[in-house]
Amino acid sequence: MRRDPTEAVRRAVGNLIRELRKERGWNQTQLGAAVGVDQSTVSEWERGAAVPRELRAIADALGVPFDRFRQVIEAAAAAADAVEEAIRSQSLLSKESMEALVVMYRKVLAADTADLGRN
Repeated sequence: MRRDPTEAVRRAVGNLIRELRKERGWNQTQLGAAVGVDQSTVSEWERGAAVPRELRAIADALGVPFDRFRQVIEAAAAAADAVEEAIRSQSLLSKESMEALVVMYRKVLAADTADLGRN
């Protein structure tokens, strides 16, 4: 990956972990045990609070190629970059307005998923 994980990357990885875990009929405790972490750590991953260092072990435990995670990470990072580039390319906006939109976009990405689920 080219840079530190963005919120979009963390969410994409978390969503993939949740999806694969549920496909196997596992709960968070079972996945944690298979990877050597506790349930609260799995919960953090799935909420997008952190990208796990254990991605290879997670892929192995869930029976998927590691490349599946790499593809999700690259796609999420590229999508986030594309949105920022699109904002910055708007010729009708001042530089200050473009940067303000980028900041707002990043704040939307950083919104707590728990808060979004309550709305």
